[in-house]
Amino acid sequence: MSATQRALRMPEIVSSIILHLDAVWSYHSRRRAHYLFCCLLVNKLWYREAVWYLWRHICFGGVWIPVDHYFQPIAPERRQFYADLVEATSLHYCYKYKNKHPDLDGLIFPRLTSLAYYTEVAFEDVGYPPPAINAPRLKHITWRTCTWDC
Repeated sequence: MSATQRALRMPEIVSSIILHLDAVWSYHSRRRAHYLFCCLLVNKLWYREAVWYLWRHICFGGVWIPVDHYFQPIAPERRQFYADLVEATSLHYCYKYKNKHPDLDGLIFPRLTSLAYYTEVAFEDVGYPPPAINAPRLKHITWRTCTWDC
């Protein structure tokens, strides 16, 4: 085994490489997600290091896709693992959801500090409470009005 191969098995070096990739691309860049996805596929060590960077800010391609969208395809017993990694994300506050997001039921987001709620009307006109999310460290909530098909 060469020195390079040994070095690429050291978590500190792998973490530095992934940190660099994460810093080069903004959170709104599809390239950031692409490169981090590629890192997930190298081996178990690279997966363990890259998964945190990929999930900490769920915003790909310049669009804040709601967090429940990413949790739908994940088996319910694995969702808490990923919820533990999320630091910033968004929820769509849509008339059809009311305050229910079944894919998030029972999840705790221990690192979540920033949440953006997107509503189809002004918040004052909604008439029902926002979706509940269990995030003990939540500090920043942003309300945004936008138009989309729910």
